[in-house]
Amino acid sequence: MDGASDGPGSVETSGAARSDPRHGPDNSAPHRADSEPQPDVTQPAGRATSRLSWRDVIVIANVVTGNLLFSSVASMIVPFFPTEAERRDVPQTWVGAVFSAHAVTMLVTAPLAGRAVPALGVARVFQLGLALTGVATVGFGLVDRIDSQTGFIAASTAARVAEALGTAAAYTAGCTIIANQFPQRVHFLFGLGETMVGVGMAAGPALGGLLYAVGGYSTPFYALGGVTVAAAVLSWCSLPALSGAPQQPAGGAQLLRLLRCPEAALNVATVITVSAGYTALRPGLAPFAAARLGVSAEQLSLYFLLAGGMYTLTGPLVGKLCDRLGSTYPLMAVALALAAVGLALFCPPGLPPSRPLLVTGMTVRELFLGGALIPTFGNLLHAALAAGLADTVATQALVSAVWAASFSVGSVLGPLAGGLLTDAAGFSAAVDVFSALVLLMALPALAMACAQGRRAVSLKETPADTEGERSAVDESAELTDRTPLV
Repeated sequence: MDGASDGPGSVETSGAARSDPRHGPDNSAPHRADSEPQPDVTQPAGRATSRLSWRDVIVIANVVTGNLLFSSVASMIVPFFPTEAERRDVPQTWVGAVFSAHAVTMLVTAPLAGRAVPALGVARVFQLGLALTGVATVGFGLVDRIDSQTGFIAASTAARVAEALGTAAAYTAGCTIIANQFPQRVHFLFGLGETMVGVGMAAGPALGGLLYAVGGYSTPFYALGGVTVAAAVLSWCSLPALSGAPQQPAGGAQLLRLLRCPEAALNVATVITVSAGYTALRPGLAPFAAARLGVSAEQLSLYFLLAGGMYTLTGPLVGKLCDRLGSTYPLMAVALALAAVGLALFCPPGLPPSRPLLVTGMTVRELFLGGALIPTFGNLLHAALAAGLADTVATQALVSAVWAASFSVGSVLGPLAGGLLTDAAGFSAAVDVFSALVLLMALPALAMACAQGRRAVSLKETPADTEGERSAVDESAELTDRTPLV
């Protein structure tokens, strides 16, 4: 945080040992030469083979708590804000724009956060991001005092922008910490972090709806905003020093090299699609559930809580499974196909909508969209190294920023397109379009799985004349079975 080293073992292991989060440590891999640039986040030696220390637990607790809080803040307005806007005769398209303002800001500022992390220090960026999110949330609670429709929408949008600016900083820094400090547990810890995001996305509407019913519009914002500010202060006091020498941030050339990699492009597209599947139906869901099914804001909050609970139970397990799989793409293809089924159950073709179908659809969607999302971060890290990028915190921050920006693209397009489709053709049309989109995304994931399977078989069947050559072939197969197709 203040340029302090973490002491013994602070030299990061080499890229060869960290090239694929699936594999255990390579004890024969050399450490970085003293002449090579050191990472901004230092990694204690032996991290992959030892149990988590108290230091590790504190670092992980800070990251997952941040994920829980900023996702709760972002999602808590779902049950009541559309209703408040409707009382002021605000069109659904403008409501969707307020929801999308958060994602638009994330899209613009996540790359900036990715550049700030190696230059300013990952802990400092994380803590300042949390603090800004909390202060902006408290400010959001004041907009109900504005009587005019235009002023209400403008102030709401400004508050969402400030929230998203803090969230982009905290989230990008948190992902960088996971990638650098825990290279052999990337999928599991990213899955744990995304599970906490899922908990926040489910608990946020539940808490928001209940606090709104108890204390009115401002109460949810004051409560969750205050807790987030307090968490930033606690993080400042508890998070261990993580900073080493500042690094030059990754630039446009590194970004282009990453995005030109087919594996990276596939995972970016998957993140965008999953994000759109999560967010597209939010603007119209509360009015639809109230008008067609008689579901109140409080009941809808409980539906979100139930759906998020299933994802909470399975997210870390999916992450641990991904750390052990040779290829995560078969899992991604199956998860995307089942998520499309869950979306379709919101308004199933040929069947009247009902509360049981809505709850089932929300649960299936949450469960399997998460199963498709969790592998993408580790896949992007692998693709970055396969594309020739250096194994440094600058690259890890770049990957974290690309992932966050990709999710934001879907969060921007999803609510806007969902709101437009709902206004033009009804909520059921929006459901049909986005369930079909998620189903189509399963096809390239399945194609990548088949291509990697053929490559693995080809490498295993490569003839070797000596035992040494056979060993070299086996090592090549282990390290390249997920290498992107170029």
